[in-house]
Amino acid sequence: MPILTNPSSRSQYRGVRWASLGPALLGLTMVHLALESSSPEEGSTLETWPDEIVLTFTQEVQPGLSEASLRVGGELTALEMTTASADDTELLFGVPTGLPPGEASVEWTATGLDGHPVSGVVSFTVLPDPTAQPPATVDSADAPPPTSGRPQSRTTGHATDSASSPVQVAVRFASYVFMLGMLGAVGFLVLVAPADAMSDGPSIESIRRTVAKTGVSFGGVFGAALVGRLMAQTALLQDALSSVGTLDVLTSTWGMAWSAQALGALIAVVGLAGMGGRTLLAVVGSVLVAAASPLTGHAAAAGTSASVVDAVHILGAGIWIGGLGSFLIVLAPTGGDWERSRERIALLLPRFARVALWAGPLTVLSGATNAWIHAPPIAEWLSDPYGRLLTAKIILVGGILALGAMHHLKTQPVAAEAGTAGRFVRSGALELLLGLLAVAVTALLVTTAAAR
Repeated sequence: MPILTNPSSRSQYRGVRWASLGPALLGLTMVHLALESSSPEEGSTLETWPDEIVLTFTQEVQPGLSEASLRVGGELTALEMTTASADDTELLFGVPTGLPPGEASVEWTATGLDGHPVSGVVSFTVLPDPTAQPPATVDSADAPPPTSGRPQSRTTGHATDSASSPVQVAVRFASYVFMLGMLGAVGFLVLVAPADAMSDGPSIESIRRTVAKTGVSFGGVFGAALVGRLMAQTALLQDALSSVGTLDVLTSTWGMAWSAQALGALIAVVGLAGMGGRTLLAVVGSVLVAAASPLTGHAAAAGTSASVVDAVHILGAGIWIGGLGSFLIVLAPTGGDWERSRERIALLLPRFARVALWAGPLTVLSGATNAWIHAPPIAEWLSDPYGRLLTAKIILVGGILALGAMHHLKTQPVAAEAGTAGRFVRSGALELLLGLLAVAVTALLVTTAAAR
Protein backbone atom coordinates (compact mmCIF):
# COMPACT_ATOMS: atom_id res chain seq x y z
CA MET A 1 0.00 0.00 0.00
CA PRO A 2 1.46 3.44 -0.89
CA ILE A 3 2.49 5.76 1.92
CA LEU A 4 0.19 8.76 2.17
CA THR A 5 2.09 11.95 2.92
CA ASN A 6 -0.59 14.54 2.10
CA PRO A 7 -2.81 15.30 5.15
CA SER A 8 -5.94 15.53 3.03
CA SER A 9 -5.10 12.17 1.45
CA ARG A 10 -4.83 10.64 4.91
CA SER A 11 -8.21 12.05 5.80
CA GLN A 12 -9.77 10.67 2.63
CA TYR A 13 -8.23 7.28 3.26
CA ARG A 14 -9.53 7.18 6.82
CA GLY A 15 -12.95 8.10 5.45
CA VAL A 16 -12.87 5.19 3.04
CA ARG A 17 -11.80 2.80 5.79
CA TRP A 18 -14.55 4.04 8.13
CA ALA A 19 -17.00 3.67 5.27
CA SER A 20 -15.98 0.04 5.03
CA LEU A 21 -17.27 -0.40 8.59
CA GLY A 22 -20.65 -0.86 6.93
CA PRO A 23 -19.61 -4.55 6.73
CA ALA A 24 -19.84 -4.52 10.52
CA LEU A 25 -22.51 -7.09 10.00
CA LEU A 26 -20.46 -9.39 7.82
CA GLY A 27 -18.43 -11.61 10.12
CA LEU A 28 -15.03 -12.76 8.96
CA THR A 29 -14.64 -12.53 5.20
CA MET A 30 -11.00 -12.32 4.20
CA VAL A 31 -9.20 -12.78 0.92
CA HIS A 32 -7.73 -16.14 0.05
CA LEU A 33 -4.14 -17.22 -0.32
CA ALA A 34 -2.47 -15.98 -3.51
CA LEU A 35 0.91 -16.26 -5.21
CA GLU A 36 2.84 -13.04 -4.62
CA SER A 37 5.97 -13.70 -6.68
CA SER A 38 7.93 -16.50 -8.28
CA SER A 39 11.40 -17.35 -9.49
CA PRO A 40 11.50 -17.73 -12.43
CA GLU A 41 8.95 -14.96 -12.84
CA GLU A 42 5.90 -15.27 -15.08
CA GLY A 43 6.78 -14.76 -18.76
CA SER A 44 10.54 -14.56 -18.15
CA THR A 45 13.27 -15.85 -20.47
CA LEU A 46 16.25 -17.65 -18.91
CA GLU A 47 19.65 -18.41 -20.38
CA THR A 48 19.91 -21.68 -18.43
CA TRP A 49 17.73 -23.83 -16.23
CA PRO A 50 17.59 -22.60 -12.62
CA ASP A 51 18.63 -24.88 -9.79
CA GLU A 52 15.35 -24.35 -7.98
CA ILE A 53 11.82 -23.03 -8.36
CA VAL A 54 10.77 -20.52 -5.68
CA LEU A 55 7.11 -19.69 -5.02
CA THR A 56 6.32 -16.89 -2.57
CA PHE A 57 2.77 -16.50 -1.23
CA THR A 58 0.79 -13.74 0.43
CA GLN A 59 -0.01 -15.93 3.45
CA GLU A 60 1.45 -18.88 5.29
CA VAL A 61 0.95 -22.19 3.47
CA GLN A 62 0.96 -25.81 4.63
CA PRO A 63 3.95 -27.50 2.95
CA GLY A 64 2.52 -30.97 3.55
CA LEU A 65 -0.56 -30.05 1.51
CA SER A 66 1.27 -28.22 -1.28
CA GLU A 67 3.02 -29.47 -4.42
CA ALA A 68 4.36 -28.43 -7.82
CA SER A 69 5.11 -30.09 -11.15
CA LEU A 70 7.20 -28.97 -14.13
CA ARG A 71 5.84 -29.28 -17.65
CA VAL A 72 8.45 -29.29 -20.44
CA GLY A 73 7.71 -30.38 -24.00
CA GLY A 74 4.43 -31.99 -22.97
CA GLU A 75 6.08 -34.06 -20.22
CA LEU A 76 4.94 -33.40 -16.63
CA THR A 77 7.46 -34.10 -13.85
CA ALA A 78 6.64 -33.88 -10.14
CA LEU A 79 9.07 -31.60 -8.32
CA GLU A 80 10.52 -32.41 -4.93
CA MET A 81 10.07 -29.75 -2.28
CA THR A 82 13.52 -28.98 -0.87
CA THR A 83 12.55 -26.57 1.90
CA ALA A 84 10.16 -23.91 3.08
CA SER A 85 10.90 -20.54 4.63
CA ALA A 86 10.74 -20.12 8.39
CA ASP A 87 7.30 -18.51 8.17
CA ASP A 88 6.09 -20.97 5.50
CA THR A 89 5.24 -18.23 3.00
CA GLU A 90 7.90 -19.45 0.54
CA LEU A 91 8.24 -22.92 -1.01
CA LEU A 92 11.37 -24.13 -2.81
CA PHE A 93 11.44 -27.01 -5.29
CA GLY A 94 14.50 -28.65 -6.84
CA VAL A 95 14.78 -28.72 -10.65
CA PRO A 96 15.94 -31.96 -12.33
CA THR A 97 19.10 -31.86 -14.44
CA GLY A 98 19.35 -32.58 -18.15
CA LEU A 99 16.14 -30.81 -19.17
CA PRO A 100 15.86 -29.59 -22.79
CA PRO A 101 15.44 -25.89 -23.57
CA GLY A 102 12.13 -24.44 -24.65
CA GLU A 103 8.84 -23.33 -23.17
CA ALA A 104 8.15 -24.57 -19.65
CA SER A 105 5.54 -24.08 -16.95
CA VAL A 106 5.30 -24.76 -13.21
CA GLU A 107 1.88 -26.11 -12.23
CA TRP A 108 1.48 -25.57 -8.49
CA THR A 109 -1.09 -26.13 -5.77
CA ALA A 110 -0.76 -24.59 -2.31
CA THR A 111 -3.07 -24.94 0.69
CA GLY A 112 -3.46 -22.10 3.18
CA LEU A 113 -3.98 -22.47 6.91
CA ASP A 114 -7.72 -22.10 6.29
CA GLY A 115 -7.69 -25.36 4.32
CA HIS A 116 -8.42 -23.74 0.95
CA PRO A 117 -6.24 -25.10 -1.87
CA VAL A 118 -5.30 -22.63 -4.61
CA SER A 119 -3.74 -23.71 -7.91
CA GLY A 120 -1.86 -21.79 -10.57
CA VAL A 121 0.61 -21.88 -13.43
CA VAL A 122 3.84 -19.93 -13.93
CA SER A 123 5.18 -20.04 -17.51
CA PHE A 124 8.69 -19.17 -18.70
CA THR A 125 11.17 -19.99 -21.46
CA VAL A 126 14.69 -21.43 -21.31
CA LEU A 127 16.93 -20.50 -24.28
CA PRO A 128 19.07 -23.13 -26.04
CA ASP A 129 22.72 -23.37 -25.05
CA PRO A 130 24.53 -21.12 -27.59
CA THR A 131 27.55 -23.46 -27.58
CA ALA A 132 25.37 -26.33 -28.71
CA GLN A 133 23.03 -24.57 -31.09
CA PRO A 134 23.28 -20.92 -32.12
CA PRO A 135 20.08 -19.03 -31.29
CA ALA A 136 17.99 -17.52 -34.05
CA THR A 137 18.79 -13.92 -34.98
CA VAL A 138 16.57 -11.54 -33.07
CA ASP A 139 16.53 -7.77 -33.09
CA SER A 140 18.06 -6.73 -29.79
CA ALA A 141 15.47 -4.01 -29.38
CA ASP A 142 12.64 -6.57 -29.40
CA ALA A 143 14.29 -9.43 -27.54
CA PRO A 144 13.21 -10.07 -23.93
CA PRO A 145 16.15 -9.61 -21.54
CA PRO A 146 17.55 -12.88 -20.14
CA THR A 147 17.15 -13.23 -16.40
CA SER A 148 18.76 -15.40 -13.80
CA GLY A 149 18.94 -15.78 -10.05
CA ARG A 150 15.81 -15.00 -8.02
CA PRO A 151 14.03 -11.98 -9.50
CA GLN A 152 11.32 -10.34 -7.42
CA SER A 153 8.04 -10.04 -9.28
CA ARG A 154 4.37 -9.66 -8.35
CA THR A 155 3.21 -11.31 -11.56
CA THR A 156 1.56 -14.55 -10.55
CA GLY A 157 0.44 -16.25 -13.71
CA HIS A 158 -2.95 -17.97 -13.77
CA ALA A 159 -4.43 -19.10 -10.45
CA THR A 160 -7.70 -20.73 -9.43
CA ASP A 161 -9.44 -21.31 -6.10
CA SER A 162 -11.41 -24.56 -5.78
CA ALA A 163 -13.05 -23.94 -2.39
CA SER A 164 -16.33 -22.40 -3.56
CA SER A 165 -18.19 -25.43 -4.97
CA PRO A 166 -21.91 -25.82 -4.13
CA VAL A 167 -21.11 -28.83 -1.92
CA GLN A 168 -18.55 -26.85 0.08
CA VAL A 169 -21.00 -23.96 0.54
CA ALA A 170 -23.91 -26.25 1.51
CA VAL A 171 -21.89 -28.23 4.07
CA ARG A 172 -20.48 -25.03 5.55
CA PHE A 173 -23.99 -23.52 5.79
CA ALA A 174 -25.36 -26.60 7.58
CA SER A 175 -22.50 -26.62 10.08
CA TYR A 176 -22.96 -22.91 10.80
CA VAL A 177 -26.72 -23.21 11.37
CA PHE A 178 -26.60 -26.14 13.77
CA MET A 179 -23.54 -24.79 15.56
CA LEU A 180 -25.41 -21.55 16.27
CA GLY A 181 -28.47 -23.57 17.33
CA MET A 182 -26.45 -25.57 19.84
CA LEU A 183 -24.69 -22.47 21.18
CA GLY A 184 -28.05 -20.72 21.44
CA ALA A 185 -29.54 -23.53 23.50
CA VAL A 186 -26.64 -23.43 25.96
CA GLY A 187 -26.80 -19.65 26.17
CA PHE A 188 -30.56 -19.74 26.73
CA LEU A 189 -30.24 -22.22 29.58
CA VAL A 190 -27.47 -20.26 31.28
CA LEU A 191 -28.63 -16.68 30.71
CA VAL A 192 -32.40 -16.71 30.09
CA ALA A 193 -33.73 -19.74 31.99
CA PRO A 194 -31.05 -20.64 34.57
CA ALA A 195 -31.74 -23.26 37.23
CA ASP A 196 -31.94 -20.61 39.96
CA ALA A 197 -34.96 -19.09 38.19
CA MET A 198 -37.20 -21.98 39.31
CA SER A 199 -38.93 -19.67 41.77
CA ASP A 200 -40.15 -17.49 38.90
CA GLY A 201 -42.67 -20.08 37.83
CA PRO A 202 -43.36 -23.82 37.72
CA SER A 203 -42.84 -23.91 33.93
CA ILE A 204 -39.10 -23.10 34.11
CA GLU A 205 -38.16 -26.74 34.71
CA SER A 206 -40.22 -27.83 31.71
CA ILE A 207 -38.71 -25.05 29.62
CA ARG A 208 -35.18 -26.10 30.56
CA ARG A 209 -35.89 -29.71 29.61
CA THR A 210 -37.27 -28.64 26.23
CA VAL A 211 -34.30 -26.37 25.48
CA ALA A 212 -31.79 -29.03 26.61
CA LYS A 213 -33.36 -31.60 24.28
CA THR A 214 -33.32 -29.05 21.47
CA GLY A 215 -29.65 -28.36 22.12
CA VAL A 216 -28.82 -32.07 22.06
CA SER A 217 -30.59 -32.40 18.71
CA PHE A 218 -28.79 -29.38 17.28
CA GLY A 219 -25.48 -30.69 18.62
CA GLY A 220 -26.04 -34.11 17.09
CA VAL A 221 -26.80 -32.65 13.66
CA PHE A 222 -23.85 -30.28 14.05
CA GLY A 223 -21.63 -33.30 14.67
CA ALA A 224 -22.97 -34.94 11.50
CA ALA A 225 -22.34 -31.69 9.61
CA LEU A 226 -18.76 -31.69 10.91
CA VAL A 227 -18.27 -35.19 9.50
CA GLY A 228 -19.64 -33.88 6.22
CA ARG A 229 -17.17 -30.98 6.32
CA LEU A 230 -14.29 -33.41 6.88
CA MET A 231 -15.40 -35.52 3.92
CA ALA A 232 -15.87 -32.44 1.72
CA GLN A 233 -12.48 -31.03 2.76
CA THR A 234 -10.77 -34.35 2.01
CA ALA A 235 -12.47 -34.54 -1.40
CA LEU A 236 -11.49 -30.92 -2.11
CA LEU A 237 -7.83 -31.60 -1.40
CA GLN A 238 -7.87 -34.90 -3.27
CA ASP A 239 -9.13 -33.06 -6.35
CA ALA A 240 -6.38 -30.45 -6.01
CA LEU A 241 -3.42 -32.63 -4.98
CA SER A 242 -1.96 -35.82 -6.43
CA SER A 243 -1.92 -37.79 -3.17
CA VAL A 244 -3.71 -36.93 0.07
CA GLY A 245 -5.79 -38.93 2.55
CA THR A 246 -8.04 -38.27 5.53
CA LEU A 247 -5.10 -38.66 7.94
CA ASP A 248 -3.20 -35.94 6.04
CA VAL A 249 -6.20 -33.64 6.45
CA LEU A 250 -6.61 -34.41 10.17
CA THR A 251 -2.96 -33.67 10.90
CA SER A 252 -3.09 -30.30 9.12
CA THR A 253 -3.87 -27.01 10.86
CA TRP A 254 -7.44 -27.21 9.52
CA GLY A 255 -7.76 -30.82 10.74
CA MET A 256 -6.58 -30.09 14.27
CA ALA A 257 -9.08 -27.23 14.54
CA TRP A 258 -11.79 -29.54 13.17
CA SER A 259 -10.93 -32.11 15.84
CA ALA A 260 -11.20 -29.44 18.55
CA GLN A 261 -14.62 -28.47 17.22
CA ALA A 262 -15.79 -32.09 17.25
CA LEU A 263 -14.52 -32.55 20.82
CA GLY A 264 -16.23 -29.33 21.92
CA ALA A 265 -19.51 -30.43 20.33
CA LEU A 266 -19.32 -33.78 22.14
CA ILE A 267 -18.64 -32.10 25.49
CA ALA A 268 -21.52 -29.67 24.96
CA VAL A 269 -23.97 -32.44 24.04
CA VAL A 270 -22.97 -34.49 27.09
CA GLY A 271 -23.54 -31.42 29.25
CA LEU A 272 -26.91 -30.69 27.65
CA ALA A 273 -28.01 -34.31 28.01
CA GLY A 274 -27.46 -34.17 31.78
CA MET A 275 -28.56 -30.64 32.59
CA GLY A 276 -29.06 -31.51 36.29
CA GLY A 277 -25.54 -30.42 37.24
CA ARG A 278 -23.64 -30.17 33.97
CA THR A 279 -24.37 -26.65 32.77
CA LEU A 280 -20.70 -25.79 33.18
CA LEU A 281 -19.74 -28.75 30.98
CA ALA A 282 -22.05 -27.49 28.22
CA VAL A 283 -20.54 -24.01 28.51
CA VAL A 284 -16.98 -25.37 28.27
CA GLY A 285 -17.86 -27.37 25.16
CA SER A 286 -19.55 -24.37 23.55
CA VAL A 287 -16.57 -22.10 24.18
CA LEU A 288 -14.25 -24.73 22.68
CA VAL A 289 -16.43 -24.95 19.56
CA ALA A 290 -16.49 -21.16 19.17
CA ALA A 291 -12.73 -20.89 19.73
CA ALA A 292 -11.85 -23.64 17.24
CA SER A 293 -14.28 -22.66 14.50
CA PRO A 294 -12.31 -19.63 13.22
CA LEU A 295 -9.27 -21.85 12.74
CA THR A 296 -11.12 -23.82 10.03
CA GLY A 297 -11.67 -20.63 8.04
CA HIS A 298 -9.92 -17.46 6.90
CA ALA A 299 -9.09 -16.33 10.44
CA ALA A 300 -6.50 -19.12 10.63
CA ALA A 301 -4.30 -17.15 8.26
CA ALA A 302 -4.99 -13.76 9.83
CA GLY A 303 -3.43 -14.21 13.26
CA THR A 304 -4.51 -14.68 16.86
CA SER A 305 -6.36 -11.38 17.20
CA ALA A 306 -8.60 -12.13 14.22
CA SER A 307 -9.34 -15.61 15.58
CA VAL A 308 -10.30 -14.19 19.00
CA VAL A 309 -12.57 -11.57 17.45
CA ASP A 310 -14.20 -14.18 15.23
CA ALA A 311 -14.78 -16.48 18.24
CA VAL A 312 -16.51 -13.60 20.03
CA HIS A 313 -18.57 -12.98 16.89
CA ILE A 314 -19.67 -16.63 16.82
CA LEU A 315 -20.57 -16.67 20.52
CA GLY A 316 -22.55 -13.45 20.19
CA ALA A 317 -24.45 -14.71 17.13
CA GLY A 318 -25.14 -18.04 18.85
CA ILE A 319 -26.54 -16.40 21.98
CA TRP A 320 -28.53 -13.87 19.92
CA ILE A 321 -29.87 -15.73 16.85
CA GLY A 322 -29.45 -19.28 18.16
CA GLY A 323 -31.08 -18.24 21.44
CA LEU A 324 -34.03 -16.82 19.51
CA GLY A 325 -34.48 -20.25 17.90
CA SER A 326 -34.68 -21.90 21.34
CA PHE A 327 -37.09 -19.19 22.52
CA LEU A 328 -39.47 -19.81 19.62
CA ILE A 329 -39.38 -23.55 20.24
CA VAL A 330 -40.44 -23.21 23.89
CA LEU A 331 -43.20 -20.78 22.84
CA ALA A 332 -44.69 -23.13 20.25
CA PRO A 333 -48.22 -23.99 21.44
CA THR A 334 -49.19 -27.57 22.24
CA GLY A 335 -52.54 -28.45 20.74
CA GLY A 336 -53.27 -24.79 20.04
CA ASP A 337 -52.74 -23.84 23.71
CA TRP A 338 -51.67 -20.20 23.26
CA GLU A 339 -52.43 -19.51 26.95
CA ARG A 340 -49.36 -21.51 27.96
CA SER A 341 -47.36 -19.60 25.35
CA ARG A 342 -48.65 -16.31 26.79
CA GLU A 343 -47.44 -17.31 30.26
CA ARG A 344 -44.05 -18.28 28.92
CA ILE A 345 -43.51 -15.13 26.87
CA ALA A 346 -44.48 -12.98 29.88
CA LEU A 347 -41.89 -14.87 31.95
CA LEU A 348 -39.06 -15.14 29.42
CA LEU A 349 -39.26 -12.14 27.07
CA PRO A 350 -37.89 -9.61 29.59
CA ARG A 351 -35.01 -11.98 30.34
CA PHE A 352 -34.26 -12.65 26.67
CA ALA A 353 -34.51 -8.95 25.85
CA ARG A 354 -31.83 -8.13 28.43
CA VAL A 355 -29.53 -10.77 26.92
CA ALA A 356 -30.21 -9.71 23.31
CA LEU A 357 -29.54 -6.11 24.28
CA TRP A 358 -25.82 -6.91 24.67
CA ALA A 359 -25.46 -10.05 22.51
CA GLY A 360 -26.70 -8.23 19.39
CA PRO A 361 -24.30 -5.26 19.70
CA LEU A 362 -21.48 -7.67 20.59
CA THR A 363 -22.10 -9.53 17.34
CA VAL A 364 -22.21 -6.31 15.34
CA LEU A 365 -19.14 -4.76 16.99
CA SER A 366 -17.04 -7.88 16.53
CA GLY A 367 -18.10 -7.92 12.88
CA ALA A 368 -17.12 -4.26 12.64
CA THR A 369 -13.70 -5.07 14.07
CA ASN A 370 -13.24 -7.82 11.50
CA ALA A 371 -14.28 -5.42 8.75
CA TRP A 372 -11.79 -2.81 9.93
CA ILE A 373 -8.97 -5.37 9.90
CA HIS A 374 -9.79 -7.29 6.74
CA ALA A 375 -12.27 -5.60 4.41
CA PRO A 376 -10.89 -3.72 1.38
CA PRO A 377 -11.86 -0.06 0.84
CA ILE A 378 -15.50 0.35 -0.07
CA ALA A 379 -14.69 1.63 -3.55
CA GLU A 380 -13.12 -1.74 -4.38
CA TRP A 381 -15.91 -4.08 -3.28
CA LEU A 382 -19.13 -2.38 -4.36
CA SER A 383 -18.83 -3.57 -7.97
CA ASP A 384 -17.66 -7.18 -7.52
CA PRO A 385 -19.41 -10.40 -6.36
CA TYR A 386 -17.88 -10.08 -2.89
CA GLY A 387 -19.31 -6.59 -2.52
CA ARG A 388 -22.76 -7.62 -3.68
CA LEU A 389 -22.86 -10.46 -1.17
CA LEU A 390 -21.64 -8.10 1.51
CA THR A 391 -24.42 -5.64 0.70
CA ALA A 392 -27.01 -8.43 0.89
CA LYS A 393 -25.79 -9.42 4.33
CA ILE A 394 -25.86 -5.84 5.59
CA ILE A 395 -29.49 -5.54 4.45
CA LEU A 396 -30.46 -8.83 6.12
CA VAL A 397 -28.82 -8.00 9.43
CA GLY A 398 -30.39 -4.55 9.28
CA GLY A 399 -33.78 -6.26 9.08
CA ILE A 400 -32.90 -8.47 12.07
CA LEU A 401 -31.93 -5.40 14.11
CA ALA A 402 -35.18 -3.63 13.15
CA LEU A 403 -37.32 -6.59 14.23
CA GLY A 404 -35.33 -6.94 17.44
CA ALA A 405 -35.90 -3.26 18.22
CA MET A 406 -39.62 -3.70 17.60
CA HIS A 407 -39.77 -6.62 20.03
CA HIS A 408 -37.90 -4.64 22.66
CA LEU A 409 -39.92 -1.44 22.34
CA LYS A 410 -43.41 -2.66 21.46
CA THR A 411 -43.82 -6.36 22.31
CA GLN A 412 -42.10 -6.53 25.69
CA PRO A 413 -44.35 -3.91 27.39
CA VAL A 414 -47.49 -5.90 26.45
CA ALA A 415 -46.01 -9.39 26.83
CA ALA A 416 -48.71 -10.53 29.27
CA GLU A 417 -51.64 -9.45 27.06
CA ALA A 418 -53.72 -11.90 25.07
CA GLY A 419 -52.58 -12.39 21.48
CA THR A 420 -49.03 -11.17 22.13
CA ALA A 421 -47.51 -14.67 21.98
CA GLY A 422 -48.88 -15.36 18.51
CA ARG A 423 -47.65 -12.04 17.13
CA PHE A 424 -44.23 -12.52 18.69
CA VAL A 425 -43.88 -16.06 17.32
CA ARG A 426 -44.71 -14.83 13.81
CA SER A 427 -42.38 -11.81 13.88
CA GLY A 428 -39.72 -13.85 15.71
CA ALA A 429 -39.91 -16.52 13.00
CA LEU A 430 -39.34 -13.81 10.39
CA GLU A 431 -36.35 -12.53 12.37
CA LEU A 432 -34.96 -16.07 12.56
CA LEU A 433 -35.50 -16.55 8.81
CA LEU A 434 -33.52 -13.40 8.09
CA GLY A 435 -30.81 -14.76 10.37
CA LEU A 436 -30.67 -18.03 8.42
CA LEU A 437 -30.42 -16.10 5.15
CA ALA A 438 -27.56 -14.06 6.62
CA VAL A 439 -25.79 -17.30 7.56
CA ALA A 440 -26.29 -18.57 4.00
CA VAL A 441 -24.70 -15.40 2.64
CA THR A 442 -21.83 -15.86 5.10
CA ALA A 443 -21.25 -19.38 3.76
CA LEU A 444 -20.86 -17.81 0.31
CA LEU A 445 -18.76 -14.89 1.53
CA VAL A 446 -16.08 -17.03 3.12
CA THR A 447 -15.45 -18.75 -0.20
CA THR A 448 -15.40 -15.49 -2.19
CA ALA A 449 -12.22 -13.45 -2.51
CA ALA A 450 -12.56 -9.70 -2.02
CA ALA A 451 -11.30 -7.36 -4.71
CA ARG A 452 -7.77 -6.13 -4.15
